[in-house]
Amino acid sequence: MTKQYQPVRFIFLYLLIILFACSTVLAESKINSNDSTFRVIRATPHIGLVVPHHEDMVYFINNFSYGMDINYGITKYDQSWFQYLNYPEIGFGLFYNSFGNSDIFGYGLSGYGYIQNNFINSAKFSLRSKVALGLGFVNKPYHQDENPYNHVFGSTLNVYINLGLFARYNISPRWAISSNLSINHLSNGSIKKPNHGINTVTFGAGVEYALNKNSESQLLGGGRAPRSNARDVVFFMSIGRSQRSLYKPSYYPAMSLNINHLWWVSKKTAWGIGVDAIYYGAAPYEYSEDNSAFSGNDDQFSNADKMYGCLFGSYNFRFNHTQIFVHIGAYVLYTIKPLQAIYPRVGVRQQILKNLYANFSIKASFFKAEFIEFGLGYRFNYKKNTL
Repeated sequence: MTKQYQPVRFIFLYLLIILFACSTVLAESKINSNDSTFRVIRATPHIGLVVPHHEDMVYFINNFSYGMDINYGITKYDQSWFQYLNYPEIGFGLFYNSFGNSDIFGYGLSGYGYIQNNFINSAKFSLRSKVALGLGFVNKPYHQDENPYNHVFGSTLNVYINLGLFARYNISPRWAISSNLSINHLSNGSIKKPNHGINTVTFGAGVEYALNKNSESQLLGGGRAPRSNARDVVFFMSIGRSQRSLYKPSYYPAMSLNINHLWWVSKKTAWGIGVDAIYYGAAPYEYSEDNSAFSGNDDQFSNADKMYGCLFGSYNFRFNHTQIFVHIGAYVLYTIKPLQAIYPRVGVRQQILKNLYANFSIKASFFKAEFIEFGLGYRFNYKKNTL
């Protein structure tokens, strides 16, 4: 499809979404208007800019970013976890987005889960933050013959991350208008090179339809999470992989073992410190100051060259059985010097059993992802909450 037909595609998609939202009226009679679970469908077309964070992107971006965001969200007014967070909205969404040059970068379609936390929450108006994480599909990844200029995406499947500011205003018991300002990121975590990733800043305005009505008393207020003095020690083992380089596309394993001591200050928030042992198989090539390592034999590097000992601080945000965490670490033991002295790790942990958790995270070097990792962890709650 040529560029001049792009707006037609978006208008057609928008009409489909409106028809889908309106079709929910047929199911309205099955939903109790006094149900304590508030359900909403939202459609938001958006426009934005691609941020050219790498020099070879500057020459190819020749258009705005266009797209559509669809959400289905719920808020439960009879559950304590929603009350602790001032009644957030959680749900899932689909995000369709172009990348400033349809011939080279194509477009992306991402599916994600999200949470919107209220800064302001009233019967008519709410102002929220939005955090989303999911998987994105792109239709034109790098190909050495068919698409050699795309150094943004090396693979069709990527990780999608969204951070945004969201506002809504009720115009009737069922309908509301909404807008959002978002930063959207897509990359594959260096599973396959090239992997510059892409960042778009988008603004959208749309409509939402509530599948059931809520009383004003439900929409007002909220509470604080109870204070806590619980103490945990958590152990996580994770594995992943990354590609050596675009010019010699070998794959190398990545593993990490981290131990984190957590001080819970409330039922939803904890701060921590920990130690991190990282095995990064691609380190000799990723951290090389010149290209000499690319022509070398793998046998010239030992396992010790790929090992790193680190200290980190952590912030943990808990919503029922799910935790979002951020680590900021510093390398203290190594043979080959990393590109940066400080590194971030961002991820999600899901409780499987009472003390057993599944882990998904991205280890990076500032804004450059090094590898995606999956793993399991165990929690030792050595001090129960007494507050």
